[in-house]
Amino acid sequence: MKTQQSQPKENEMDSNILSVAKTLLCFRTVAGATDEFEGAFSYIERWAATHDFDIEPFTCNGIRSCLLSGSSKKLFAPDIILHGHVDVVPAHDEMFQPMILGNKLYGRGAVDMKGAIGAMMVALEKLKHTKPKNKIALLITGDEETGGHSGTEYILKTINLRPKLVISGEPTEFNICYATKGIIETKVHFLGKSAHGARPWEGVNAVEKASDFIQKLVSRYPNPIAASWKTTINIGMISGGDAFNKVPGDCYVALDIRYVPEESSVKLVKNLKALGGDRWEMVNNEIPLNSDPTSKPIKSLQALVGNLTGKKPILYKEHYAADSRYFSKIGIPAVNFGPSGGGMHTDAEWVSLKSLQEYCDVLVKLGDIHL
Repeated sequence: MKTQQSQPKENEMDSNILSVAKTLLCFRTVAGATDEFEGAFSYIERWAATHDFDIEPFTCNGIRSCLLSGSSKKLFAPDIILHGHVDVVPAHDEMFQPMILGNKLYGRGAVDMKGAIGAMMVALEKLKHTKPKNKIALLITGDEETGGHSGTEYILKTINLRPKLVISGEPTEFNICYATKGIIETKVHFLGKSAHGARPWEGVNAVEKASDFIQKLVSRYPNPIAASWKTTINIGMISGGDAFNKVPGDCYVALDIRYVPEESSVKLVKNLKALGGDRWEMVNNEIPLNSDPTSKPIKSLQALVGNLTGKKPILYKEHYAADSRYFSKIGIPAVNFGPSGGGMHTDAEWVSLKSLQEYCDVLVKLGDIHL
């Protein structure tokens, strides 16, 4: 990463957005770093108290989350929920020392998605001084990168949140993602019979059984050579045998299956099992995001962004997963809509400062859109 540093122009960006974003970027909120998460959420709680926000904390399996609103939670039923996560993927030390180069803010989580959270928090504060038609809350969780089960999924099972629109600040270059693929992670086990490598006829080679399965798999589900909205299957790992001179008695193949919402996951797994395998071990099964792009809230968001930026955002489908799927599962229109940036999950992750300001401006205007 470059080390040269320059300062942003004050007239280009609200300094409060930058302050919040840079503070959050300093916390090494990777899975298992309990003290770092405590620090990040303590900062959010202090910020909420300073700006007179109600904050409802949640903890599940040691995972912190919180819901910020401008009214008493007993009386507050948000029309719109802004949704973000402070957890990030691992990175080296330098990535947790945010820096500005030109119009870019660098650091782990800059675009995924602490920069967006900074804009969301400042937008919420600005809305507090107006009388918006729509009541807006901010939900911040700490486990999106590891599945969201103890954050978003848990919260939706714990309290009755039924907003008319959810906006998750995942990076989308100001376009609107309304659908993502589901995820199935499974290990397919193959059983053979061990024997001396010099006498293979006395054994059953489990690796060969796995090889036969793989040939059938890639024939039935060939992966596209370019982006395509279809189910894909990645063979992530193969493990079998423990010596050169031994017929392997067991082997497993690990599959990362990304399926489109239009396809039944139950039927898909049934078809895959028909290809072979002595035992299927389901490791993970994540639902897809599947919102209706023609719904009024999503079309209103699209119109708002187009009016403010001068460019109508594209409504599109994405291959990765995000926690917004938990809202669409219960019938709430949910989208991924976030600022511009690059280098997500790499050593050069950045977010556009201009984009963060524009993003905050859009979020403030959400207060008066028609839902």
